[in-house]
Amino acid sequence: MSVSGSASSYGTMQDGDRIEASAVSVDDNTNCRERIAAIEGAEENLVSFLSSFGKLLENPGNPDTEVNKKLIVDCYTNLSDASIIFRRELKLLEQSLRVPPTLLKKDESATAKKLNSLLNKGH
Repeated sequence: MSVSGSASSYGTMQDGDRIEASAVSVDDNTNCRERIAAIEGAEENLVSFLSSFGKLLENPGNPDTEVNKKLIVDCYTNLSDASIIFRRELKLLEQSLRVPPTLLKKDESATAKKLNSLLNKGH
């Protein structure tokens, strides 16, 4: 979809339908940019985690060395930070989609059954 800059201009969709450019508000654009920036931050944390983890694998020496201790702390920190960002983004997504509460409930017994069946297939 291509949309030009002014509010009165029109963009065309792939199927030829026309939409008004003002259908996307400035708030929506700002929110979208904030979500993308947050996901990029989580991505940076994951890249840092993988870098630290890779260094640990390259040096499988004594885990009590100061360098390895720092790398382990870095791994946990980066993974935790990424996880926090992803949880926050999922919560914001759930709020914006207004998903009925019944869809958000997890059927833990079904999940456990499925996991067990997948594990049993592997043997």
